[in-house]
Amino acid sequence: MPAVVPRRTRPGAPGYTLVELLIAAAVFAVGLAALMPLLVANVRSNDLASVRTRAVALAQEKVEELGTLPYDQWAALAAGTETVDGIFTRRWEPVPVPVLPGDGGDLGRILVTVSWNQPGRGSGSVSLVTSRARY
Repeated sequence: MPAVVPRRTRPGAPGYTLVELLIAAAVFAVGLAALMPLLVANVRSNDLASVRTRAVALAQEKVEELGTLPYDQWAALAAGTETVDGIFTRRWEPVPVPVLPGDGGDLGRILVTVSWNQPGRGSGSVSLVTSRARY
């Protein structure tokens, strides 16, 4: 059986040395570490967008619910508050509308605000205003 003879490389032979590979790995790790804050910011941004989208949907849902009321009940609506999903606070209140000469005061507005405050995730609110005329 022939003896195994280690192969020697000549200077200038193709290939990478261990030092070159370690330096390349270090440069790659530094670049990856520099990108981590972008990843964290992206995750937070997506989370905020999700919460805000849910809040807008809740506000729109209340606006549509109030829109089904007859005008007399709608115009006499009192302010109210409710908690939804244990996270969101939904509040609605009439908004005064200035009466202009000749309009008969037949226009009403309601402001619907959905707010949230989640520890570690932040707080915020969205508001929708809806108007309705008697006729």
